[in-house]
Amino acid sequence: MKNIEFEKLLRSQKKIVRLVASNQKLEYSLDAICLEIEDLLDRVDLTASILLVTNSKLEVGGGPNVARQYSDSIIGVEVGPLVGTCGAAVYTGEPCYTEDISQDPKWSEFKDLAAQQNFLACWSTPIKSSVGVVIGTFGLYSSRNCLPDSRVLYLVSFFSNLASLAIEKDISKQRELVLTKQLNNALNKMHAFIRVMPDLAIIIDEDGDHIDTFGADNNLHYEKSDELLNDNVAITLPSKISKEINSVIKKTLSSNEIQRYEYQIDVPKGDCFIEARVAPVNNYSLKNKDRRHVIWMARDITKRKKNELAIERLGFYDPLTDLPNRRLLMDRLKTTIKAAKRYKKVAALIFIDLDNFKQVNDSVGHSGGDILLCKTASLLQHTLRDADTLSRIGGDEFVILLEGNDDSSELMSSEAIRVCERIIDTLKQPVYVKDKPITISASLGITLIEGDSMTADSILGNADTAMYEAKKLGKGRLRFYSSGHSSV
Repeated sequence: MKNIEFEKLLRSQKKIVRLVASNQKLEYSLDAICLEIEDLLDRVDLTASILLVTNSKLEVGGGPNVARQYSDSIIGVEVGPLVGTCGAAVYTGEPCYTEDISQDPKWSEFKDLAAQQNFLACWSTPIKSSVGVVIGTFGLYSSRNCLPDSRVLYLVSFFSNLASLAIEKDISKQRELVLTKQLNNALNKMHAFIRVMPDLAIIIDEDGDHIDTFGADNNLHYEKSDELLNDNVAITLPSKISKEINSVIKKTLSSNEIQRYEYQIDVPKGDCFIEARVAPVNNYSLKNKDRRHVIWMARDITKRKKNELAIERLGFYDPLTDLPNRRLLMDRLKTTIKAAKRYKKVAALIFIDLDNFKQVNDSVGHSGGDILLCKTASLLQHTLRDADTLSRIGGDEFVILLEGNDDSSELMSSEAIRVCERIIDTLKQPVYVKDKPITISASLGITLIEGDSMTADSILGNADTAMYEAKKLGKGRLRFYSSGHSSV
């Protein structure tokens, strides 16, 4: 190699190293490498490009003289043996040279794109990390059908090493940034959690001594949190509770599993039910690594205990309309079926589906739709007897269970039809939602509850079938299901 070219190489190397060391964006360094090799080659037919490999997919790294349209087409392409010269080089981990792109099967899907840029030949060399992993590829495109000579290969090898240095440094930098961000986020979350945590968290060692306390609620113990330190649970708690707590600690440490424990104590805030979750903590003390600890998370559940009945109610009633939900409906329906079978009474079930309810949501929003559902539930309720059950089983679907008074199918059929007609007439009146008059109709399906072979699911299914038949007829219609067929 001539001295003048060697000096140029040294200058290029210093320039690139300075760029890499100055923490500039990776694309600046890779663009500079492409420009340097193009300048040293001094051939008008050659254009340099550096691609990166991310999750087996190609990304543009550098190549300021490659058209943007061409570069964009490469982004996200998955590497493979038939994915151009560069894709093949990455896939095999070996240099790959294409003398004639138009004739190379590896370019079958990309040759038209290459032809638009007047790229007739392509030579690609994998860029490998210090441990031999392919992290990119160094490509040269030529506007002539030819193969690289020894000088070209030498320069590509030289600049590929510089590209590897730049890419590895960027990968390390990005990994460090991600890890730093993750650590900072975790630390910030932990600090925020500790500051606002309403529970009381206590670190207790295997002998029952309080080591640390965290949390905002100082009223979940006999003493304030900072006064608990170094005291034993046998001192700070009544004998019965302290023995149970020590037993929970031993079980947690022996099983190495989280334990749950509820207890009741009289603390400064009053008589409280406390739920504790206890988990083992290893290596908590740097001074005494062999000593084992648990974290005791204490939570006041007094309000929850008092609200259990209310919570249970939520299991049987729709939270929006306060009507019985599907679960309670099915329970009452099963009771009605038993009575019908035993006393030969006939009851009825009406399935109601509001017509075009989606248009209401589109018109007044979901909150307006909720208002309409509540008002509709109230209107439906006023059409029924006290003994009947109106339920909302989901969305815009309601079900009415009409209790039977006698054994006449004809009388119950007439009563069910009268109820449906009252509903249809009632819904003709506009309902105001957000000061906007809304008129809605409903499709109704009726089925009788009689006979010995009926089940709750079959009855609900029959009424549902009849309702869909009514919906096919248009808005505000009813259909009657009987003996396997539906009729008006």
